[in-house]
Amino acid sequence: MEKLTILPIIPQLTTFQIMTKQIHCCQCQKEVEARLTYGKEIYSHRDDLHALPFWICDICKNYVGTHHKTKDKTKPLGNIPTKELREARKHIHALLDPIWQNKEGDEKWKERARIYRFLTEELGYKYHTAEIKTIEESRVVYRLVQFYIKKGYLILTQPKSK
Repeated sequence: MEKLTILPIIPQLTTFQIMTKQIHCCQCQKEVEARLTYGKEIYSHRDDLHALPFWICDICKNYVGTHHKTKDKTKPLGNIPTKELREARKHIHALLDPIWQNKEGDEKWKERARIYRFLTEELGYKYHTAEIKTIEESRVVYRLVQFYIKKGYLILTQPKSK
C-alpha cells in the first residue's frame, strides 16, 4: 500500500486514516463510498492542483472537487460527475456566470441567488449546477437558460473594463 503524503489543506487526514463519504456517483448511478484524495492523484500533470482535496469513486475513477476555500475544506462541490457531464456543467456555467459575475459586492451574490431561484422554480426542484446527474438534465437546463437569455429574462452583463 502506497503511503499517503500529508498536505496542509486537510490537517485531520493522517497517513493511517482514509476519509470516505457517501456521495452520488453519476456513472455508477448510486451512492458510493467516495474516498478523499489529493489533486496529485487525479491531475498528476497539474502541479497547481496537487495539494487540493478531491473525492474519488474508486469503482469508476470519476471525481469531484471540494469547497477548499471555505471553512469546510472537504465538503464536496456536488455529486461525482462523468467526464461528459463535467463538460456539460462547464457549458452551463459559461452561459450563467456572465449574468452575475460582473456585478459588484453583494449584488453579485444576490443576482446568482436570483438565477438559481428562477431555475429552481422553472425546473420544479432545487437547482444547483453541481447537482445535475444526467446529460439529459444538463440539456434541459442549458436550453432553458438559452431561451430565457434570448427572451431577455436573464440579462448578460458586459465585462468590466480594467
